Amino acid sequence: MRLLNHKFVLGCLIYGFSVNVSSQESDQINTPLCLKNDSENVTITLLGVSHALPVGDRQLFLENQVNRSTHLFLENRLPFQKDANGQPTLSRKGLPTLRLDSFVDTNDIPTLSNILGVALSPDRHFPLIDTINIFSAIFSKALRQTDASKNEKRGLPKHVANASTVEAAAYLYAISKNVPTYDLEEIPDTLGASDLDTIKSEVSTALRCSSDAVCIANFKKNNALLWRSMSESTTTYDEVYLLVMDIPTSERATLARRNERMFNNILPVLSNGSRALVIVGAAHISGPTGLASKLETANFTKVKCSF
Repeated sequence: MRLLNHKFVLGCLIYGFSVNVSSQESDQINTPLCLKNDSENVTITLLGVSHALPVGDRQLFLENQVNRSTHLFLENRLPFQKDANGQPTLSRKGLPTLRLDSFVDTNDIPTLSNILGVALSPDRHFPLIDTINIFSAIFSKALRQTDASKNEKRGLPKHVANASTVEAAAYLYAISKNVPTYDLEEIPDTLGASDLDTIKSEVSTALRCSSDAVCIANFKKNNALLWRSMSESTTTYDEVYLLVMDIPTSERATLARRNERMFNNILPVLSNGSRALVIVGAAHISGPTGLASKLETANFTKVKCSF
């Protein structure tokens, strides 16, 4: 999800942008939501942001958060892979791939080719990560608004072109301090038949909408409502979740599955005393399948964030 710029609601105390936020206040978007498992002595700070949120004066806040963390989790770390010189790169070498016809119905491939402006064949291989990103590509092309053009207007370096500037700043600072980083969207080398069938169905739905003027108009209208809501600093994580679920797009269809994958990628790497910082899109925090709810089922409880 790519959302418009908006402000953090954070108390500015002695050091940088340290905050002391109650669990009620932290239910607002762009503010930290903290949960702790006392028996395991593990604390997780969830930060749901807009993917277009600029760093601005939040740099010290992010650095303070990373300095206090033993692990940094990002919604999608793919744009931040490092090359042989240790610099972030968008290289996809070595990533597991799938044939296009394994996650897109053969009958839909000509339509997809037309929308993306690329000649596609059923046997063409794509990185597994593209099974996640294909939906935004369809709607972006249909609306004549690519993610790349949006990011170019913000002047982002190419290696962070597909990521939140907040996520990028956190990542770049984390690697400079040797804080381990993890990709919450990392998926297995293979997908089961049921997953692939679900993806095919979702792609078909997105393609039908992209060629339907009424559907596209509704998509733009509903998205505009979401964007406006995200520009309000008082908007809560609950409200963002409900807005996303009101928009009949792939984001609604894939949210629960993505949240499950993210949740499964967090706990296995944590141990006693871990302090994890998790930065994701605001829609992933709340709702019955959101990360906060999933953590509560794993014996985490909301606590006051004290930084």
